[in-house]
Amino acid sequence: MDTLSGKGVRLIARKPDSPEINAELSKENGLDYDIVFDYQNKVSHKFDIVAPVANSVIEKYWVNIQKTFTKIYANGFELPIPATYIIDKNKTIVYSYVESDFTARIHPSELTKVLTVKEHY
Repeated sequence: MDTLSGKGVRLIARKPDSPEINAELSKENGLDYDIVFDYQNKVSHKFDIVAPVANSVIEKYWVNIQKTFTKIYANGFELPIPATYIIDKNKTIVYSYVESDFTARIHPSELTKVLTVKEHY
């Protein structure tokens, strides 16, 4: 992450969890970037990066997720799809990485490569 911040990049994460949960996550993991509370996935819906949670998953994990989901998801069971955007100073999306597999994330070294290429434009 230091490489990215060295390029003048500001990282922001968005999560549907409450600000308290996000603050705890940040503290526990020593995160050095902001986590924005995306209440009911409103921002994620604007980017069309939301997926419904299958009934089989809800049934399997209901005991563990009931408290969280009923607090956050008044409009149904859905989760944000992992996505990474590079937005330039003109507020234009110059790069996007969207992956419906929630376990997949772009590696910071790939972002560094993209940023290096974008510096030459």
